[in-house]
Amino acid sequence: MATPNGISASAAWRCGRRERGRAELFEGWPAASSRAAPPVRRGHYLDLKALRVDCDADALIYLCEPHGATCHTGEASCFFQTLDEIPAGETSGEAAAILFNTIEQRKQQAQPGSSYVARLLAEGVDRIARKVGEEATEVVIAAKNADRGELAHEIADLWFHTFILLAQQGMTPEDVWDELRGRRRH
Repeated sequence: MATPNGISASAAWRCGRRERGRAELFEGWPAASSRAAPPVRRGHYLDLKALRVDCDADALIYLCEPHGATCHTGEASCFFQTLDEIPAGETSGEAAAILFNTIEQRKQQAQPGSSYVARLLAEGVDRIARKVGEEATEVVIAAKNADRGELAHEIADLWFHTFILLAQQGMTPEDVWDELRGRRRH
């Protein structure tokens, strides 16, 4: 599960957890596992991206980018279970990450005859780029019509097709977030 900044919120908790008396701060921190659980799969790790202190300096949160599952069950996060009476929900960043992961799955596994995403990917960059251009034009029209619902719908289509283009180019949304972070004035 990713936050809007693309950093895994669930991994943030796991990265900061003390296991067997060992906790260190460094890039490439191996994902922790509990004593009762089998070890986390080899090669899975967390990159520390930021460390934040709360308002009264009595709690820390580690913001980490997971590489592989961070839960001993093989799930991306330890926080995958829900309570019956409370909907699971998701953040906006999680929705974007789920969408991109679905596109990547279609890229790897789906057949063009059974998946719109696989079909666009099979048709190549020219077809995908044309769809991005069409959706961008529809965004402009919706904005000129001053219809918020239509505008949200068309921007969703544009983002969807842009995510397909990123996947086709071997990129991820993180490449875009990095570019935007680099443009920010501090």
